[in-house]
Amino acid sequence: MYVDDRRLIHHGQRDRALILTPAHTGARRSEVIGIELDDLDLAGGVVTLTKTKSGKARTIRLVDPVVQAMMIYLRHSESFRQPGVKALWLNRRGQALTPNGLSQMMERRGKQAGVKVSPHAFRRRQADLRMGKGGSEPGLMTNNGWTTTAMIRRYSKDVITANTMAEVDRLFGDT
Repeated sequence: MYVDDRRLIHHGQRDRALILTPAHTGARRSEVIGIELDDLDLAGGVVTLTKTKSGKARTIRLVDPVVQAMMIYLRHSESFRQPGVKALWLNRRGQALTPNGLSQMMERRGKQAGVKVSPHAFRRRQADLRMGKGGSEPGLMTNNGWTTTAMIRRYSKDVITANTMAEVDRLFGDT
């Protein structure tokens, strides 16, 4: 296998893990890019986000597809990592990927798939899915680093409305 072939495989695995991470965690673009190797506990299925908007670190759960994608990516990235680079996500030179690099990758992959996508779209999707499946407001707030319920209402307005309608039907539908 030529070096270019390995780099193609590496970037495919990186991109898969980079898409799954915000899609399943709801982490902000800067939080995803800020993950360092020492922040990961893949055996425990968690990551500690240290570069947060609030400046307060928080630990969030990684579901199995994300853990598996990260493990595969890490195996492929070992030969490209430049000495002293602690960042999880690497660019093609083996250095830390930038927030703009993440956005550009998602835009490129979205075009390939025929969909419009952004890191923030995944944050909204995760909030909607969590609330739509009956997740708790405190759980969503903790996971997403929010301090008020106003953010839940902003992100999940349509899901909250649908849940409210279903609740009324369930509670009072037979009266």
